[in-house]
Amino acid sequence: MNTRFTILLLISVLPFALNAQCLSGDCQDGEGTYLFKDNSSYTGEFKGGMAEGYGICSYQNGNKYMGHWKAHSFHGEGTFYYANNEVLKAIWENGELLKKLKFEKTEELAYVPKIWSVVVGVAAYHHMRRLQYTDDDAYKMYAFLKSPEGGAIPDEQIKILVDESATKQRIIETMKEVLFKANEKDIIMFYFSGHGKEDSFLPYDFDGENNKLTFNEINTIFGLSKAKHKFCIADACHSGGMLASKGNGSFGELTSKDYFAEFGETSQTAIMVSSQMDEQSVESATLRQGTFSHFLIKGLKGNADRDRDNQVTISELFDYVNRQVKAYTSNYQNPLLFGNYDPNIVISTVNGAAKMNKDKVLVKN
Repeated sequence: MNTRFTILLLISVLPFALNAQCLSGDCQDGEGTYLFKDNSSYTGEFKGGMAEGYGICSYQNGNKYMGHWKAHSFHGEGTFYYANNEVLKAIWENGELLKKLKFEKTEELAYVPKIWSVVVGVAAYHHMRRLQYTDDDAYKMYAFLKSPEGGAIPDEQIKILVDESATKQRIIETMKEVLFKANEKDIIMFYFSGHGKEDSFLPYDFDGENNKLTFNEINTIFGLSKAKHKFCIADACHSGGMLASKGNGSFGELTSKDYFAEFGETSQTAIMVSSQMDEQSVESATLRQGTFSHFLIKGLKGNADRDRDNQVTISELFDYVNRQVKAYTSNYQNPLLFGNYDPNIVISTVNGAAKMNKDKVLVKN
């Protein structure tokens, strides 16, 4: 047996030797999700407190196994997906590889999308009024995306830029470095919290005239990414100008479909911003956060899950954030959501929850 398969057989049982916790569901005799101390996770069927039946194990190194289990080991037909995109389909017995099977291209539907994200927060401006909580907004958003609910994004798929590291050049370079790695089935997300103008976000080195990060520059980067699903989320004054920047400034004359028409039908883009073009975004000393970012993260963690199916869709998230922000600011601040997105696309799961459909195909963001 060669070295690769020897390592693979060790992997087939290794995570279950670690201390773990049941995040959701029935991890004794049913379906649930386990998270291990090395950030590997298992979602699937359990019997007698052990993985048994169909399930998926996502390893900390990016490898993934999708198939059948018995007593915490590969058992039956299953497919092992390497982080380098190689695939091994086989019949297993108690963790031992018995027979390799032919992997058909059509089975690539089993690919679980990766999330690629850049998070930016600027509070300590050189030439602008200092903001109080925008750096904290970024840190809290980053922490959420690193959590199981936010996708447990590995370090190589997410970057955070705060204050002096968030110059215009650095933001653009980081967006290209991270977001351009996404393939046609992946998800990208750009989050910004800081000062904004009607046509741009303001990086750390904005001097009153130069180095603004224009909405058109962001649109261009999004358009060049191959990702299927694209999210831009911003907590900044006048951020609604992103919509007007694609037309003549009139919201009523530009539809969501028109906005991203040049990006083609193969990708879907949703942009959620904290305020309309002529509005400011409020920071709250009581919440110790931007009002929009506070309710955004609460919504992502589950408060927006209106139908209690343990999944938060983009439409559920916006409905919750829009309602809460308007109520908290007495309609002073009115968030916007626009793009050519599917309103039912899942943007987060609650407590790392996932569910199986009748064909045992994982349904998860």
